[in-house]
Amino acid sequence: MCKAYFTLTHLLAKSGLGPLLLRLMVGWVFIYHGTQKLFGWFDGPGVANATEYFKTLNIPLPELAVYVAAWGELVGGVLLVLGLFTRPASLALAIIMAVAIYSVHLANGFSMQNNGYEYQSVLGVVAIAFLFAGPGCISIDRLICLCCGGSKCKTECDDSKTEACDNKPADDQNQDEEETGEGHA
Repeated sequence: MCKAYFTLTHLLAKSGLGPLLLRLMVGWVFIYHGTQKLFGWFDGPGVANATEYFKTLNIPLPELAVYVAAWGELVGGVLLVLGLFTRPASLALAIIMAVAIYSVHLANGFSMQNNGYEYQSVLGVVAIAFLFAGPGCISIDRLICLCCGGSKCKTECDDSKTEACDNKPADDQNQDEEETGEGHA
């Protein structure tokens, strides 16, 4: 029973599904909010009403700020969903959330019930987590080796220490271990 549990948890951890599911959901949330501001979709305010709201908050250059926030959320969300340029997208999204917390929600306290910063904090921290951890195994960054810097991709990328993320066939891996002396005795 215990061995089966550890085998299952090991396989799930190596699958790369956790980061993928998180990227898909959080990316969709950012896409949703970006399109609300830009196009008025999903009962959103659209650019004109969002600009007026930004003016009431005394945000400098509200016309520009709306476009920066909305396009940042939309493009950052799409990139997060795809797992493409995940770290720069995550940085941009974390900054957008920090600005939202400071300019809109901080004075209301933590609780989301009072329009506080609870929700934006969660989104910002998830973005920061992707900044540090990378996109996971199932991502375009991983596919084209953007997560780690080219030649190291197959062996030293963020999470390639697991076989599911190491795109090398098993025979090549065994040969590499024999050449480096790291094989099992």
